[in-house]
Amino acid sequence: MTSDQKSQLVNDYRYLILVHGSVLNPIQRRFGKGGRDQWEESDVKKHLMAVFNVPEENVYLPDWGGRNQSDSRHTGGTIIANYLHDILKKNPFAEILLVGYSHGGNAANIGLNILAQRNASGDDGFNLDQITLLNTATPAMYDYRLLTSTQALINAHLNFYNHRDFVQQTGALIGSSSRRMNVDGHEVGRAHHGAINQSVTLDVPSGLKDPFGVLAHGRMRSSPKIWKTYKIPQIRAAKDW
Repeated sequence: MTSDQKSQLVNDYRYLILVHGSVLNPIQRRFGKGGRDQWEESDVKKHLMAVFNVPEENVYLPDWGGRNQSDSRHTGGTIIANYLHDILKKNPFAEILLVGYSHGGNAANIGLNILAQRNASGDDGFNLDQITLLNTATPAMYDYRLLTSTQALINAHLNFYNHRDFVQQTGALIGSSSRRMNVDGHEVGRAHHGAINQSVTLDVPSGLKDPFGVLAHGRMRSSPKIWKTYKIPQIRAAKDW
């Protein structure tokens, strides 16, 4: 077997799931805009595929609707759990990087909890330590936390945040079922319980007018520099990719 064949064999086991954040514009939601496009338009998807040698057919962009409401995030969690189930059923040796941006990270947390519960009930029987979870700009909210029992099953839980992100500071609580936040003494709204938490310095001038932290929030998904400086090294440290 040639080195290229060996490399392709490894790559066939690598999967990338990119979960979009909330889509506040109802017209965009209706016509499928603003969700998956969050990843496509920033070129982050192509960058991660190249860095981690993930083939196009192993990249998934689940559309969970993106409404800024609790029921939408829980529906998204079921969708993501089903994606993970289908991948692992097709390829039990799959190595999965699950990335959730903004409240898409909370949908990813819920999805992993659902998959772990299915495993515990005997409905599934997958090895979840092949999954690495990355939350970026994800509000840390008690209702959507990754359960400690789930966290113990996966390979790693990575979380990246910045101090200018208004969404993380408030939890974007419009329509949420609860105002309960983290319970472990971490900074409310940013650090996730039990995760490897890392604060990010933004690659934009601190004096740039951004009164609602929208730019600070979006850069956590779209900035190549942030991925290169912070996220990719942590992913490589958590998983030998």
